[in-house]
Amino acid sequence: FLNRNSFLGSYSDWLHSSQQDLTLRTTLGGAYGRYLKRTTNSNLAWFGGAVYIHESFDTAAGQPSDQNMEAVAGLQYNYVRFNFGEFSSQLQVFPGLTDAGRVRLTTNNSLTIKLRNNFHLAFTLWDNFDSEPPPTAKRNELGISSGVGWSF
Repeated sequence: FLNRNSFLGSYSDWLHSSQQDLTLRTTLGGAYGRYLKRTTNSNLAWFGGAVYIHESFDTAAGQPSDQNMEAVAGLQYNYVRFNFGEFSSQLQVFPGLTDAGRVRLTTNNSLTIKLRNNFHLAFTLWDNFDSEPPPTAKRNELGISSGVGWSF
């Protein structure tokens, strides 16, 4: 934290996507952010920065460059009710800096519902979009997951 409403953060992500012919995308970088709203139960923040990405695709023909610099801009919202659970949502846009014209977009939304004896239900919806994937790959991947967990 730089002060009550400003922060610096690091960014790291590893993604495999069979729908987008992506063997592995490693994303590393940093960002500056500010809280737009911050209460005891919720917070809404924006952030912006730069990231380095290294990609390996299943297909070799017509793929984007395997190493790029991208800007990152995003919004993040968290809401917690201690007797119910937690909702979290994040939207990120990655316009290409070294690969001009390419734009990636990701979103990750999750709901965790508390149950008895430290058990919980979890539901997650995510989406990954790439404006310039390899020719044989899909531009978009959407997924839903659910699970039961135990906190200790």
